[in-house]
Amino acid sequence: MTEPTPEKKSDKKLILIILALFVVIAGAYAISLGPIENKNSQDYTLDQQAGMDGTNLNEDLNNNVETTPFNIESAMKERILGDTTAPIKISEYSSFSCTHCGDFHRNTFDQFKANYIDTGKAYMVFSDFPLNAPALHASMAARCVNEDSYFEFVQSLFTQQDEWAFNNPKYLDYLKDSASKYGLSGEDFKTCIASQELQNAITQRMQAAQTQFKVSSTPTFVVNNREVISGALPYNNFVEAIEAAVVKMNTQQNPTIEDNINNDIESELNVEPELTTPNPDATPMPEMQDETQDDMDTDTDIQSEPIAPEPEEDASSPIE
Repeated sequence: MTEPTPEKKSDKKLILIILALFVVIAGAYAISLGPIENKNSQDYTLDQQAGMDGTNLNEDLNNNVETTPFNIESAMKERILGDTTAPIKISEYSSFSCTHCGDFHRNTFDQFKANYIDTGKAYMVFSDFPLNAPALHASMAARCVNEDSYFEFVQSLFTQQDEWAFNNPKYLDYLKDSASKYGLSGEDFKTCIASQELQNAITQRMQAAQTQFKVSSTPTFVVNNREVISGALPYNNFVEAIEAAVVKMNTQQNPTIEDNINNDIESELNVEPELTTPNPDATPMPEMQDETQDDMDTDTDIQSEPIAPEPEEDASSPIE
C-alpha cells in the first residue's frame, strides 16, 4: 500500500484548519445574535398584558367603577348642581315616583341646565320629597352612590321611571343594579337601604320643607328660598316663572312708597297671604294628621300616593 506523500498530508491539515475556523466563526456569530426568541411566547405575553387571554373580558364591567362605601355624613350632604355664587338658587322638591317630576326631568331639565346652570345664571339644590316606598328607597340609593355621579343617577331614575317606579314588586333589584353602575356595591346598597338614620333624615327634611315653604305637591321649586313655583312647567313657562319671581323679589327689596303703605296696612290687619290655585301639573302630597315620624309609619286614608312606605313594606328592610 502506498503511503501518502507529504504534500497530501499538508492538504488535509489545511482543510481541517479551515473547517475548524469556520466552526469558530459560526459559533461566535451565533453568540453575538443572543438567545433565539420564541415568537409565540412573546405574543402570549403581549396578549396577557392586553387582557386578550379572556380574564378581563369575562369580568363584570362594574368592577371598573370605583366603589363608594356607605357613609351617613356624606349621604346627607346637600346635593348642589352648578356654581353656588350664581345669583339664582333653585331648590327642587321632587319624588322619584312622581310622574310630573319625571315629565320635568325628561322635557325641561336639560334645557334649563344648559341655559341657566351651565352658564352660571343659576344653581340647583335637589331635595328629596318621596311620596311612597319606592321613591324613598330611590332617594336613599341616590344619596349613597358616588357623590360626583349623583345628578347623573337622579336623571337616569327619572328618565327610566316606567321601568321601576310603578307596580314593580322587584324595584329594589332594579335600584341595586342601577346603583352598582355608579359605584355602590351590593352589600353597601343593602346597608344604605336599611339605614334608619338616613330614612329619618330624609323625612325630617320633608317636614321642614312643608313648614318653611308650604310644600304640598311635587315637583315644587323655591327660588332664592322665597318664591314658590309649583308643577312641571314647559321650559318657556318655567323660565318665565323664575324670572318673574326674581323681579318680584328685587321689587320687594326696593319697595316704592305705595308698597310700604300697603305692607303697613296688611301688617296692621294681620292679613293672611292669598292661597294659590293648585297646579294640575303637580302631584299632591297626601294629607297627614300629624307631621311626626310616628305618622310616617302608620296607614292613612290616602287617595293618591302615600308619603311614606306602605305598611306592608318596611323602608329599612334589607334586600333578600
